[in-house]
Amino acid sequence: MAISEREKTAVRLFASGVNCAQAVLMTYADIAGLTQEQAARVACGLGGGIGRLRDNCGAFSSAVMLCAALEGADGAKPEHRPQTYARVQRVYRAFIARNGSICCAELLGREKKPESPTPDARTNAYYSSRPCAKIIRMTCKIIDEMLAENAAVYGAKIRGSAYLLYLFGSVGAGDWLAMLIVTLSQAALLALTLWVIARSFLKIATATGSVKKVRFEHKAVRAQSVQRALRQKELRRFTASPNYMLNCGLGIVMLPVAGIALLIKGRALAQLLDDAFGAGADIVPVLLCAALCLLASMNDMAAPSVSLEGRQLWLAQSLPVTPWQVLRAKLDTQLLLTGVPVLFCALCAVIVLPGGAVEMALAVIAALLYTLLSALAALALGLKMPNLTWTNETTPIKQSGCVMLSLFANWFYAIALGGLYFLCGRYLSAAAYLAIFAAVTAVACALLLRWLKRRGTRIFAAL
Repeated sequence: MAISEREKTAVRLFASGVNCAQAVLMTYADIAGLTQEQAARVACGLGGGIGRLRDNCGAFSSAVMLCAALEGADGAKPEHRPQTYARVQRVYRAFIARNGSICCAELLGREKKPESPTPDARTNAYYSSRPCAKIIRMTCKIIDEMLAENAAVYGAKIRGSAYLLYLFGSVGAGDWLAMLIVTLSQAALLALTLWVIARSFLKIATATGSVKKVRFEHKAVRAQSVQRALRQKELRRFTASPNYMLNCGLGIVMLPVAGIALLIKGRALAQLLDDAFGAGADIVPVLLCAALCLLASMNDMAAPSVSLEGRQLWLAQSLPVTPWQVLRAKLDTQLLLTGVPVLFCALCAVIVLPGGAVEMALAVIAALLYTLLSALAALALGLKMPNLTWTNETTPIKQSGCVMLSLFANWFYAIALGGLYFLCGRYLSAAAYLAIFAAVTAVACALLLRWLKRRGTRIFAAL
């Protein structure tokens, strides 16, 4: 929410009938880690200069209550109180400088004495006769200024512990030097990738093809299940193609790397999250789940798997197996190559990041369900949008509509998971939110699985 929107929200709340303290604290309820209802209840007695005693302004009192949250300090620890007190003093000086006093009676031009506990009727005359709306806006400006200061502090911390993330953020803020560094880094990485691929291609293309004589020896053949054989076929197809691995299996590398990075720098990240959201903030499990989903979305090997059969599809169709067994092998490949890295990264995160046991467990379960959903959706899109007439395997891998649609749909789903919590977090706990997300994902998985077993198998047989 932009600064101007915060001010508008506070004034709108005040005009709806809440007192000045409630208007401010409800506007910044997400900062304080409260729901709208909790904020209204906590600030109720602060209106009218604290219970209509015409003492300290209610808007100022709510700003003071927000100081600990803005500072990220734990008020239960004596060593954290000085920084909160310093923040309160800064709020006090800023409020005095803009309004002249923190006394409700002086701000209203009245005598400082207790008044009837019954509030005045909210009429047009009531709102036009007092400066409360203006004072609320001023208070919001003071709080927003402190938030902006905090953003600079957090940026410095991110720069020290996660410089790459800081660079990307600086690009978004319009830093041309950061943009140049990121662009040059990406260009260098691209050049290195092309060099490696070119050397591998030339080595294969210029191979002499000499054959070593091998003496055949009869060995016992171990029987294996049909499903295992089909799964091994899909794995060999995946590992035999650098294009396939590079474009559809990047998550296999990124997830373990992220997990190891968390084990090394997790404490610094945990402290950063604590400073940003407060001790024990339940947003951490939600952010963890969203991050796991985003990394898992880099794997979409099921999307082009049907198209990669190409003109040889009839071989898979003529095997003495059911269409579902063939499709299940393609599905199992993505689940295996994605689920194991997701679980590893999740366990690393659980070790170092703060969060309740229930919330963390739900985050891991939701991420694994997302992994299943993304695989099912990718396979369904591959069946609905096949390309069996390609002459170069890069066509179904890099130029396929189903691959692009699967990738962007996965990104949207993962980003929506994290983004919606900022809207729903004031009404739902992290555990409830993750449970709802997991339930919705599980239902979507069941529907897609049903479709694949019924309609999907018929489509595959008719290709």
